[in-house]
Parts: sequence; structure tokens; C-alpha cells
Amino acid sequence: MAGGFIFDMGNVLSRNVEVLPAIARRLGLTVEQILGFAGESLAGLLTGRATAEEFWRALNRHFGTDVREDLWLTLFHPANDRRIERLILRLKAAGYAVVCGTNTIAGHYRHHLEHGEYAVFERVYASHRIGAAKPAPEFFLHILKAEGWQAREVFFIDDSAEHVAAAGELGIRSHHYRRFGTLREWLAAERVFAAS
Repeated sequence: MAGGFIFDMGNVLSRNVEVLPAIARRLGLTVEQILGFAGESLAGLLTGRATAEEFWRALNRHFGTDVREDLWLTLFHPANDRRIERLILRLKAAGYAVVCGTNTIAGHYRHHLEHGEYAVFERVYASHRIGAAKPAPEFFLHILKAEGWQAREVFFIDDSAEHVAAAGELGIRSHHYRRFGTLREWLAAERVFAAS
């Protein structure tokens, strides 16, 4: 069977991935303050152009904080959604290739890897390793080329409307994930397999 599926990780397979609110509370800052500072630094983390150590040094200089650990990692406590895992296994049993396409940073990638949270996927395409992050077309084109897929053969599931729109512009059949039930309905509508 040609083509396959690209699943996002955070807020699709992996739940409880939002770290920024906990970081803000720990530092006595607001999420908006950190995002206002982070901008290009955060983009660098996602695309592998910057390290966590560089990020925290810059944040300490900017805010006068004294962060000495990687809070991105120490406050990260994800858990996989077993319903999505079972769905991926069902897709694989039906003959589809299923990979992960995720915007992530090095520490989070290592955590998922070490805890077997990527195990259900055949391969993982992580933004910090390929040097491009969603919604950039290069992110999707990298996966298509690596897998030998044509866009029209591929299904993409992500919790970000912006990422879904970007994939759709390339001709990838895309679903904005919000609820498990609507994902199953979409798969049935796409004739991947019948609703159950």
C-alpha cells in the first residue's frame, strides 16, 4: 500500500505536554513574558540551531533569573493516549506506514525515546533533528522525500490548525485533531476504514 500517515506527537499521541505555564510559575513570570523574550530562541530550540543551555543562559541574562537546570525537561511529564496508540496499531495492521512528525526540542525528544513513547511509530521525524519546523513546507517535504511518498498518498493529523493548513497546501490530506471521536469519523469519511 502506497503512502501512509504522519501523526503529530504533542496533544495528539502525547498528552500533558505543555511545559511553559509550569516554567512561568516556577520563575514568577507570565507565559506572555517568556514568549515575548523567547521568539527566535525558541525557534532555534525547535530547529536544532540552539541548545537548552544557551536558552537558559539568555533567559537568565534577560530576566535576572538563576535557572541552573533544564526546566524544559524537569517539568516535562507527558503520557501517551492509549486510544491513539491502538488506532495507530490498527492503521499499521491495515497496511499503512505510520510515522511521527513532531516539532520538538532535544530534551523532550530524548525523554520520549527513553520512555518508549515513540515505539508505536515506524520512524520519527523531529524538527530539531531535520532543521525545519512546522508549518514550514520544508518540514513536510523532508518527510515525503525520506519516505518516498507523494503528498496525495499521505494523511496528516495535528492539533494545530496552522500546521494542518500548511500540509493541506501541499496536497496532504490533513485533519485538525481536537477529539478522538471526530478523528475516527474523518478516517471513515476518507475511507481508511469503516467507523466503529
